Amino acid sequence: MINQHEIVSPQLAIKAMRSSGFKNTDRAIAELIDNSIQAGLTTNSDFTQVEVLCIESTVTGRRRGKRITEIVVCDNATGMSPDLLQNSLMFGQGTNLTPNRQKGIGKFGMGLPNASISQCKTVEVYSWQNNQCFFTYLSIDEIEQGIMRDVPQPQMKELPKKYVDMLDLKPSSSGTMVVWRDLDRVTWARHKAFFSNSEFLIGRIYRRFIADEKVKIRFAACYETNSGRLELQ
Repeated sequence: MINQHEIVSPQLAIKAMRSSGFKNTDRAIAELIDNSIQAGLTTNSDFTQVEVLCIESTVTGRRRGKRITEIVVCDNATGMSPDLLQNSLMFGQGTNLTPNRQKGIGKFGMGLPNASISQCKTVEVYSWQNNQCFFTYLSIDEIEQGIMRDVPQPQMKELPKKYVDMLDLKPSSSGTMVVWRDLDRVTWARHKAFFSNSEFLIGRIYRRFIADEKVKIRFAACYETNSGRLELQ
């Protein structure tokens, strides 16, 4: 049932949120990488690995050519329990809300969902601990249509093999993978411009961790063939 007296409708709120906060794709992707590194730093692990896959496809229309169609960020950090995974896609439910945890980029509990919807219409999140992987997502289309009013309860699901095959990450008992699909607000159409800007920003922010070999960040580009198979570029 539609609430005719609600102060702000979800449809209007989500449109406003999409336009606030993250103007460029490099800043939005930095938020996700920050989440991964912060999660890694909270464990006893001496090393955190983060990978960014940029997937291009040939699109048709007025100008046929290759364009970025998906972006994937994956790490080998702590992963999330099903409850935390569900909360991670709720606005204002981040884990860095207290002052003692505000040491990175993600400080306001809006990092993952706000960064994601600023760039895409569908964000999928896989997270695993003790080799058990759970999945949930947000869909702008479903929110605007009134279909989605809550973050779906996480369900057990395997990581998509097509992404896993492109990663250098070794199998780990915990980690998180974020997939941006239905990209409609990315700053750059091709991966080279996206990478050059993102690598400069991330390198500057995490230069000390990278130099101390506490963090490794890999950017890789893939091309999706007509058959749906990914090939490294």
